[in-house]
Order: sequence, then C-alpha cells, then structure tokens
Amino acid sequence: MKNIKNEIKEIWNQVYKKNSREELGWYEVIPEPSLSLIKKYTLNKNEKILDAGCGESTLLQSLIENEFKDIEGIDLSSEAIDFQKKSLKYSELDIEIKLKVADLTENLKFDKKGKIWHDRAVFHFLFDDSLRKNYKDNVKKFLVNEGILILSCFSKENEAERCNGLLVNKQGVKELEYFFEDSFILKETLEYDYKMPWGDIRKYIYCIFLKKSYNLS
Repeated sequence: MKNIKNEIKEIWNQVYKKNSREELGWYEVIPEPSLSLIKKYTLNKNEKILDAGCGESTLLQSLIENEFKDIEGIDLSSEAIDFQKKSLKYSELDIEIKLKVADLTENLKFDKKGKIWHDRAVFHFLFDDSLRKNYKDNVKKFLVNEGILILSCFSKENEAERCNGLLVNKQGVKELEYFFEDSFILKETLEYDYKMPWGDIRKYIYCIFLKKSYNLS
C-alpha cells in the first residue's frame, strides 16, 4: 500500500509540474458552487475552514477575498502546496493561513477543530474500504459537532471513468449517505455540470452533511 501511495503522490506532483493552473482539467476562475456553499454554511467568518485536497485551486484565495479568517489547505502534492504558498495574496494580520502536505487517508492530527471540511474530488479516488474509513475518521476528528462536510464527487452519470489516468469511484447520493450516516446527517444535495477548460463536461454531485451533535469523536 505504501508503494502505491508513493506512486499516486508522484503522479500528482508531475501533473502540477507539467501544467499551469489554467491548463488543469478542474480549473475554475470562480470556484463555484463550492464558494457559495461555504458562505451559506459559515455565518461566522472566524470559524476554521479546511480545503481537503486543495491542489492549485482558486478556492483558498477566494476565501481570503471573502474575509474568512482561519483557512487551511491540505494536499498530497508538495508541488501544489508550494504553488499555494507562493501565489496566495493577503495582507491582513488577523488572517491565519495554514498549508501542509498530508495524506487524507492517514491518521492526521489537527491543531484545532473547524466548522467546514470541503472536498472537491478527493474522496472519489478512494476504492479501498480501509482508506475510505480513515478519511471519514479524519473528517470526524476535524469537525466540531454540527460542523459541515461539503463533499463533491464524479456522479454516476459522468461519462469519464478516470482523472489523470487514475480510476474514479463515481458516487451516488444514496451510497454517500449510507457511508456517512453513522456520524452525519445529509442536509442538501445538488448536481453540477463542470465545463472543463477545453469544453468537455464533467458531471458532479455535491452532498452537504451535518456532523451529529451527539457524536463525541
């Protein structure tokens, strides 16, 4: 498993080395609907927000520009994290930005809990049950009770089977609800057609979950 993880990490590092941000197949000038959903579910802009698998996404900069004060980005790729460190622009002294290289399927430690865990297109790469469980355990550890998980995956209707050569575990609402129901309540779903920079369409589903208040983990 360790060798496979290292291979996947290298795949993503090469993707970010060889392509500009604008050439990536998931590039968005404005990261919607993710940004709108975060704004909807985060009334207090001092609450911590985690972008899980941030890559070179524009979401972190958009959160800064929308005056969120406590932001963290995690990615498997050191190339992506280095890019974010060099490109993010903020001058306010009261904004806290944390960026780190980490595997979301390993046992992670968080400095403090947060309100939002946002994931656009990480979870759908996970096929192994143990990795999926580890991922969920990290979400549970990070989120405060009644925190929000915003999860975006390739939908069952999406024609593509792979992303950057990696197989994608396309998801449906019912199976995501079943997987997370031990600790989360499904609040909202939406379908989203993402238009790639060269015009192809990728069909996503967004599921928004509330962490159950009686879960003490």
